[in-house]
Amino acid sequence: MIIEDSLEWIHRLQQLGILSRSNINPSPIVGIQSTPPLAFTHTLVHQQLLIFSAVESDVLCSILQQSVPLYTTTVLRYLATASSVNLNQSTIEPLFGYALHQAEEIAYGSRWLIAADWYNVAEFCLERLGQLGGDIVESTIKLLLTKIYISRPDADVMPTLDTVMRLTSNISSIEIARYRLALFEHCFHWGWKTEDPETHEVLWNEITAIIEMHPSLRYSHDYVGVLFGYKQYVQYAVPNYAFRYELHRRIDVISDISNLLLFDEKSNEYFTAYERITLAKLTFMPIKDVDLTSLFFDWIEKIAPEIEPNSYTQKEYDQLIVLYMEKSGYVTQSLAAANRCIQFCEEHGRLRSVAIMRTQLMFAQLLIGRSPKEIVEEYHVLVEQSKSWAFHVSTRDWGDQLICGFMLRGAIKEATLIIQRHSYSLVHLIIAYLSGDFEWIFSSIENKKINSRMANFIYYSYKGELSNNTSCVQQVSDVFNKKVIRYLDILMKICIVDTVQYIRTNHNQHYDMVTSKLGDIHAVLNQCLIYFEERQLGACIPPLLDRHKEWFSAKELKHWQSVAENLISITQKHLSIHADQKIRISMLGTISVTVADKPLHRPQGDRVRSALGLMVANEIFQSKLPIAEFDEIATGINNDPEHARANMRVIIDRIRKMIGRDAVVTEIGQAPRLHTKIVSVDLLVAAEKIAAATSALQKQRFVLAVDSLLAALQIVGTEVPYPTLYDSFFESARQEFEYSLRTAVLATAKTLIDVGDDNQAMQILKEAVQSLRGDEEVIELTCNVLERSGKFIEAERLKRDHRLLLV
Repeated sequence: MIIEDSLEWIHRLQQLGILSRSNINPSPIVGIQSTPPLAFTHTLVHQQLLIFSAVESDVLCSILQQSVPLYTTTVLRYLATASSVNLNQSTIEPLFGYALHQAEEIAYGSRWLIAADWYNVAEFCLERLGQLGGDIVESTIKLLLTKIYISRPDADVMPTLDTVMRLTSNISSIEIARYRLALFEHCFHWGWKTEDPETHEVLWNEITAIIEMHPSLRYSHDYVGVLFGYKQYVQYAVPNYAFRYELHRRIDVISDISNLLLFDEKSNEYFTAYERITLAKLTFMPIKDVDLTSLFFDWIEKIAPEIEPNSYTQKEYDQLIVLYMEKSGYVTQSLAAANRCIQFCEEHGRLRSVAIMRTQLMFAQLLIGRSPKEIVEEYHVLVEQSKSWAFHVSTRDWGDQLICGFMLRGAIKEATLIIQRHSYSLVHLIIAYLSGDFEWIFSSIENKKINSRMANFIYYSYKGELSNNTSCVQQVSDVFNKKVIRYLDILMKICIVDTVQYIRTNHNQHYDMVTSKLGDIHAVLNQCLIYFEERQLGACIPPLLDRHKEWFSAKELKHWQSVAENLISITQKHLSIHADQKIRISMLGTISVTVADKPLHRPQGDRVRSALGLMVANEIFQSKLPIAEFDEIATGINNDPEHARANMRVIIDRIRKMIGRDAVVTEIGQAPRLHTKIVSVDLLVAAEKIAAATSALQKQRFVLAVDSLLAALQIVGTEVPYPTLYDSFFESARQEFEYSLRTAVLATAKTLIDVGDDNQAMQILKEAVQSLRGDEEVIELTCNVLERSGKFIEAERLKRDHRLLLV
């Protein structure tokens, strides 16, 4: 498209081996999907063709903005660095806007490495616009705001914030006013000048001035976004409680947006469905009012018909449902939306949203009965995974809710494994109290970093000074007797009852006064139990009963224990995704079976092992084995289908006795198969990870490809698939699995090298050297990367080990 006589050149390059058909069908960086494209055998060819050809720059820029597939970032890097590119204003302005859009679109996804390439293109465009003599102030602001947006957490953005602050000082135009609001949101996110309390006053006055000058922005996403950022910043970063309370009071305007969305039908005309949903995500939290909660459920039903399935609007809608349902305790109703959202965001490389939804899903599963130990392990895996992303999972963002879930389950020990206290909010006061960190509580209160009704009640109760501070008991009584709407309400009530129990034991002289002001403690605890029952949160009932059993009769305890057992049995179906923890089959290294917590068992009998191996292989194959062929291979009986079928029934019966009747599914006319929702097979999981890595690579989702492939390599290790199974069928199955792993490793590593990410490529190759022991191409590629990084000794040792292996 760029070079004259391109078809002739393509043919010649193919003959020379410089061009070949790609062995994968990747999604382009931009543009529509195409058939498997031609690929250069060495990426330097891209650069050489651009340097030594008469490239028409305007054609190149035009191509970047069209729906033609683009599979390389070389052209982006060429444009960002080429000194000879000359473009006119009509060409470069749209490219500038397009490049900024692309950079922001992928900044927090699995393609975040490419965001910098698009940003550099935009920077190049801005430089050319300046040379053409145009007014570039607004464009400069856009560029710098994008730079802040795509910056990693460890970046120093303060100088950029200061520059944009200067450039947006004149808010006379509505566009500059929008940029100013966007800038303030970044200021709160990055903690700009946090040490200066007066800065908060200045920013608030400027926000107010902007809205007074441009009233149409009052109900804009820009304004709501900056208010929400302001609120979050104040909650987490401002130590002075009185000042924090004042700041919260100032931004009650958020409730105006909620009222507009809920009560004014004209809001449908003001905003699109997408805008209404994103505004609702910011303004409907937290949930404190019963009537508004009911109105919200009506609202989400009304807006549902406007949503296009499998769209970004659907993603935002699902997130809204999950966040709101879980705040209200309706976690079982949120599971489908959370899973749907995770799948959509993984497909589109939206890693931040994946992390949020995975944490929300963990919280929901925790409340309905999943093991706290499993949740801790999964959360730490998520934290580790995120270290290779453009951001890190933070307890500030998502961990607090998970910790509250542990508290509701009575899993204090597990909660302490992920606690990283960072603020002086009510949530952290509760977390500290329930985890027994009284030193932090008392220090925070005495240093006036916390000053709430709950804090004062706890402090004076434990100090034995309630007789001089009776007002705090009356104040906390209002909280105690309030109807339960959020899970946080229950945690507050638990803290209060715990404190009452402490008073009875240690300061009994205050007990009657406290209970008379609080009212009926037994009724309040019953209210909490009814909340759990209505929302099918059976796993949360036993911890509350154990903690406060003295307030219940033996008959009541028995009743609520029965309710909990029934609810847990009902909600087990929602945990089927994790039922693989109950039955594990190994098909790597040694064929073994582990059922629940019983000791590992090695199946006896060649035919039993063969049948298990066939069921695993059949799950991996694209085309399933016909039942007759399955029976023949598993039993070793040829040319007698009836005899083979009869023997197969006996084998399946033996397998079911070993791992459970429901673990094997048999249907008329089909080969038996494992019930993969309750059976986990290491080889099958590895195959799924390989497939996920290949799919992610095809879509240029590099981070997801690396994560999936590393997981597969770690599962496989140095073990052999289908061990002790020597039938020719299994020899072929072994070869096919190893081929798929090898292909995925080489394709992913080469792609990462092409985009300049040698570190990630090296991660994969080092694991692959062990799993694909003796593979010459893997070793050669690993040595090349090591040598390019200056690690010549390590490369030579790898070559020597390979030579010794061949000997």
